[in-house]
Amino acid sequence: MAPGVGSSAEARSEAVAAVLKEMRGSGRVPMLEGWRNEGWPVKASFDAPVRLVVERASGPLFGVRGFGCHVNGLVQRAGAAAEAEEPPCLWVARRAKTKQTYPGMLDHVVAGGLSHGERPGENVIRECLEEASIPAELARRARPAGVVSYSQRDETGWGVKRDVIFCYDLELPEDFKPQANDGEVESFELWDMNRVIESITGDSQEWKPNVALVIIDMFVRRGLLAPEEVGYVDLVRSLKS
Repeated sequence: MAPGVGSSAEARSEAVAAVLKEMRGSGRVPMLEGWRNEGWPVKASFDAPVRLVVERASGPLFGVRGFGCHVNGLVQRAGAAAEAEEPPCLWVARRAKTKQTYPGMLDHVVAGGLSHGERPGENVIRECLEEASIPAELARRARPAGVVSYSQRDETGWGVKRDVIFCYDLELPEDFKPQANDGEVESFELWDMNRVIESITGDSQEWKPNVALVIIDMFVRRGLLAPEEVGYVDLVRSLKS
């Protein structure tokens, strides 16, 4: 930030916001077409002080590290656990075709970025209700299960996404069915875990990329992938880049 622009996070945020609004108005920066009116904190690490806040859609333009939560919605069918240690099923969402990013692709039952000032546990409860009509009393059962991190080129080609995802496992009752609540999801379907594995490891291009990473992390944690698998160590290492 140039000298004199501002000594506070608020002043820096205002200065950058003015430039971003002008860039958006020019129509020359494709990623800003997905403007969300949502603040994205810029900071050195998750617990570091916020240096400024930018529009979420512009984050990759600056290479800002983003933070979000993804929830594996799991269902253990009655009697399945006792039968050959059957793995749970996974709720899979189909993103709405009107989504600004990755329209129509497969997603977690619940996933969302952390807004400025929001904590992971708060995000999970809010997103559960907004995206899948999961009430707070069920959402609070979600258990933190670590993080994955990655860097990738933004889908518009104008920036780099450097994200850290907080992973959660949420065991849902067998008789509960998620319901779309905010227009961001087209449908939900309960998948057998073998189907999930075949889809993720096959040639399917339907999965939102970071969703596949979180699910692979779940495969590792639950022993669905074994160390004897070729490439196991490199795969596990790549989940935290």
